[in-house]
Amino acid sequence: MSDEALKRLANLIDMVGAETSSFLDKCSQVRLTAVSDAGAALQECISLVQQTLDAGGAPLFGKYLSVLSNIRQRLQSGCLDLTCVNELSALRSKYIREVLRPAVSSYLQESGSPATVKAAYDLALRLDGLLGATRFLLQVGGHSVGGSSDAGSPSASS
Repeated sequence: MSDEALKRLANLIDMVGAETSSFLDKCSQVRLTAVSDAGAALQECISLVQQTLDAGGAPLFGKYLSVLSNIRQRLQSGCLDLTCVNELSALRSKYIREVLRPAVSSYLQESGSPATVKAAYDLALRLDGLLGATRFLLQVGGHSVGGSSDAGSPSASS
């Protein structure tokens, strides 16, 4: 990688880190809250999913909005289960592969705009933070929080 590409990469990290840290701090707070109040943590997680939906710009996140909306609806119904976490994990992986990697590659080759790659990276970090929070909530709550457990999910007592 050339020196110029490394400088662009460092600049990208600086741009994204500052704005996303507040959201990631909230994801960490969900984990802390979950230890003492899983219901309150679930409500905060729903709020964070909504913030991610609101932050997702249509050009970058458009085709993924329906999946995240479905996850939000499951959470709002009080259900956080293995299916929900798996859907979020699959969404994050697909988004990184189909949106973030091409955006970063274009940016490093100086054909992509800083605003586009920053928005793509921000959404990827948000998805990652949400995934960590929902996985933790699921672990703390056994294998289901608020709703019925998935059939076929491993029992928390095994």
